[in-house]
Amino acid sequence: MSTENKTATPVNHIKVSFKSSCRSLVNYAEKVLKEHNMRTIHFTAIGGAIGNLVMTVEVLKVLHPGLYQNNTIGTVVHQTLENEKSVSERLYPKLEVEMSLDAPTKTTEGSQDKISEELRKQVEEFKAKPREERPARGGRGAPRGRGGRGAPRGGRGAPRGGRGAPRGAPRGRGAPRGAPRGRGAPRGAPRGRGGY
Repeated sequence: MSTENKTATPVNHIKVSFKSSCRSLVNYAEKVLKEHNMRTIHFTAIGGAIGNLVMTVEVLKVLHPGLYQNNTIGTVVHQTLENEKSVSERLYPKLEVEMSLDAPTKTTEGSQDKISEELRKQVEEFKAKPREERPARGGRGAPRGRGGRGAPRGGRGAPRGGRGAPRGAPRGRGAPRGAPRGRGAPRGAPRGRGGY
């Protein structure tokens, strides 16, 4: 009887996909910490799934203020076969996050300390407020960067280039359109010095 040794993924290694919901990821991470008594959780996300990972980590840091965080950023290569002859390669960003209840022995550029109690209280107070009391995000009707909607923008009808003449006013050097040009000769008349 032969036995096969299959390398199973540890319960504390969580791969985040684009379709993963933040709620399910947080629930599973809490299960790993409490039921499996794990002190470290490893998250991995590639490409569009990185946003879900970041959101999950931020929520966990508030729920478990004692978690330290270490981030590692890299890239992965994905190969596709085109026309059964050429192989194209594309690079995708990859984010790995390790969250631990134990303080790290050494810090790197991606190390983040556990959040302070003051910050945790601020987040909890914000969550406890009704939605109508929370500060607006600058939705419709909010002023925009360059004066906002309804602000004068110097559009059509405004004086141009310091000429001072509104649209419809006589153009050129004071002569209306269609007026005699030159030295009093109508359009089409001979331009000789003596007239006729």
